[in-house]
Amino acid sequence: MKLHKNMHILIEPKENGLIRFAQVYNKVSRGEYVKPWKGIGFPNLAEFRRTFTDKRVELLKAIKKHEPKSIYGLAKILKRDYKNVYDDVNYLANFGLIERTGNNLFVGYDKITMECGL
Repeated sequence: MKLHKNMHILIEPKENGLIRFAQVYNKVSRGEYVKPWKGIGFPNLAEFRRTFTDKRVELLKAIKKHEPKSIYGLAKILKRDYKNVYDDVNYLANFGLIERTGNNLFVGYDKITMECGL
């Protein structure tokens, strides 16, 4: 697994994200280099909070610390219901916050940095 030092999170209105997307698209269309950005964007703080619940942050920390070999093993570490842990793992994996190789779970960053655009 490739280790990234930071997972970047950007909270900004959708309009700002669309403007940034258009700027990047125009640069790429002209053949200009665009520095890759690894992160997740949210349109507002409420959406961020729905994703980063206390239980999900605890789950990310447990994966980083214990490197469980399965979701079942992670559920045992967290003392949580398997189905809830399974659902949270899949949800966070869809955002790229958890990587899976076979049954192994991996968090490929050391910290999460957040930026709020106005």
